[in-house]
Amino acid sequence: MAKVNSSFSLLAAGAVASGVKTLLDFKDPSEVKVSPLLESTTSFDGKVSIVIADVESQELTDSIADLLNQVGISNFEILVDQQLTISDPRVKRIFDSAQPAPLGWSQITWTCQKLAFAAEGEILVFFNPRLLVANTLLISAINHLIENNFDALFVNPKVKSPLSLNYLYEVGKSLPLFNYSNSSSAISPDLLIIKKNSYNRIAGHTRVATKTDLGVELFGVLQNYDIPTAVCSSGALATIGSDEAKPMLPLPFDIAVRFLTYLAPVFVLLLSRSKSLKFLGLLGTALGSSIAYRQLRSFKPIDLQRLALTPLAALVTTIFDLLTWWRKWKA
Repeated sequence: MAKVNSSFSLLAAGAVASGVKTLLDFKDPSEVKVSPLLESTTSFDGKVSIVIADVESQELTDSIADLLNQVGISNFEILVDQQLTISDPRVKRIFDSAQPAPLGWSQITWTCQKLAFAAEGEILVFFNPRLLVANTLLISAINHLIENNFDALFVNPKVKSPLSLNYLYEVGKSLPLFNYSNSSSAISPDLLIIKKNSYNRIAGHTRVATKTDLGVELFGVLQNYDIPTAVCSSGALATIGSDEAKPMLPLPFDIAVRFLTYLAPVFVLLLSRSKSLKFLGLLGTALGSSIAYRQLRSFKPIDLQRLALTPLAALVTTIFDLLTWWRKWKA
C-alpha cells in the first residue's frame, strides 16, 4: 500500500507540475483562427506550380492522377524531385533528391526550396502526396486566398484515425502541451498555398531550414513579415491518415506531457484513497480542464462534449502515438 501511495504521490505531483507549466506557456488559440474552407469552382487563369518534395516514388505516382484531375485550374505544373514513368508534360523533374542537403538544411526544406525557386507559377502549392483530395480542393483554396486578399493559406486536412475513433483522436491532438506550437493540429504543413512573390520575400524556406514543425514555423515567419496569412480546415475536401499527418514521429516528451496534464490527474482523483492525493488530482484535473477549455473554445460552436471527453481523448491519442513508435520500432 505504501508503494501504491508513493506512486500516486509522484503521479499527482507530476500532473500538477505539468499542468501549471502548460498553463503558463499556453498561447491563446485566438492567435491562429481556423475557418472552414468552402468548396468553390470559379476558374483561375493564372499559372499554378505544385511542389511535391522528398517522398517515396510510389506515393508520388499515386497522387499525381488526383492533381492532374483538379478542376478550375488549367495552367499548372507539378514539380518533383525524382524520375517518374508519367509522361505528362505538366509533370517536371527538377533535380535528384538523392543529392544530400547542404549543411544547415533538412532534406525536406532544401528540396522544397529548390523546387519552388525553379517554379514558373505566380502561386505555389506545397502538397503532401499522402493527402486524399477532392477534385475541387486546389481551386477552392486558391479562390479563398484571392477573394480574401491573403498571400498565404495553410489548409489543415481532416485526420482519419483507425478504429473509427477520429473524433477523439482529433480532440486529443488539439490539446496544448508546454508550448502551443507543439499541438500537431494547430497549423498543418501538408498543404500550403502561397503567392510566389511572398515566398521570395521571406527567402523561401531559409528561415526554417532545420525546423521540423514546418506549419507553425512558416506561419510565424510570414507573420513576422506582415504577410497576410490564414489557416483553413479542409473538411471533406482533403483527408489524411493519422500516422501520415506529420512526417515525424510523435515526440516522447509530448506524449508524456499529454498524459501527465490531461490523463494522470483523473487517475489519481478516481483511484487514490488519500484525501490529500484526491485534492491534488482534483487540482490537476482543474488545470487540465482550464487549458483544454481555452483551446477547445476555438471550435465553433463551443462544444462542451469535447471538454468532457478530454481525458478519454488524451488516452486515445497517447495510445495511437505509442503504437506509431511501436510500428516504427518493429519495422
